[in-house]
Amino acid sequence: MCTLLAAQSTAGPVLGSNSDNPYLVGSRVLASTDGAYPFIGTEVTTYRAAEAVPWNSVMTRGLNALGVAFTYSYVPASKSASNGYRKLVDRRGTRDALGQAASAEEFVSLLQQRASTLNDGNYLIADGKGVVVVTVNGQRSTRRTVAPGQNIACTNSWFAGQEPDDDAWVGESFSKERLGQAAVVQSTPLLEVQDVRQALHSALAQNDDQEDANSQEARTVDAHGKDSGTISSEIIVPAEGTLWWCYGWPSGTSRGYESFIRDSWGEYLPFQVSKVDHTGLLTTDDGTITLYGTKVLAA
Repeated sequence: MCTLLAAQSTAGPVLGSNSDNPYLVGSRVLASTDGAYPFIGTEVTTYRAAEAVPWNSVMTRGLNALGVAFTYSYVPASKSASNGYRKLVDRRGTRDALGQAASAEEFVSLLQQRASTLNDGNYLIADGKGVVVVTVNGQRSTRRTVAPGQNIACTNSWFAGQEPDDDAWVGESFSKERLGQAAVVQSTPLLEVQDVRQALHSALAQNDDQEDANSQEARTVDAHGKDSGTISSEIIVPAEGTLWWCYGWPSGTSRGYESFIRDSWGEYLPFQVSKVDHTGLLTTDDGTITLYGTKVLAA
């Protein structure tokens, strides 16, 4: 978990991500007014899986009413940082922080205060002013501010460039395309928001049409491996207050070797944070939009 992207537009940063998990894990969108600022977020649930993933019931993407947004990718804590200690994760940590944060800097500070009880990995954070990456590694956290005009990509390895201790974790993602995007930083010309959204959609749905359907070494971003791959995808536009969400693969199609074929929307639908007026689910675990969800969809 997962592919993270940040791209600059003429209206400010835009975040993109794929949530990669076992295909039997569920993913859903929620809304909350429990904090100082309403927000929309996504979480994964056990759903049909026999075992829960470490981030079960944890909000791993989100956008609040002040335009503070984040997304997340898991990386195992290094042995030196964890000292053999197994974290007791606060499953409301990111949710409570996003409901309190008036800016990306405040959200960064709240995450760093909670580092000892958050899932390890990369947290990609943005508001209208810029982008920050926070890495949580065991009891420690570090931050890196992304320079204006730069786009970034990172996956299941530390954003700072070092590899995780557990090589098996990296290997089981099966995606050369995803791993090849780790810690990419580049400058590109500014585009309009709709063009950036389309570019992120294309990147998150990337696949090689010449791949071997019988191989688990799938060269795809959105569907990789027999048992695990993308179960949902997000494009978050802080300046517009929208979280665009796609249930299943953003390409809309499986590659043919998955043990469990998920239904996929194949398109992103925009949820508008300004329409959030109470706490509740906007979608179910199987990609059904709730009645509340239809009211929060952007016109």
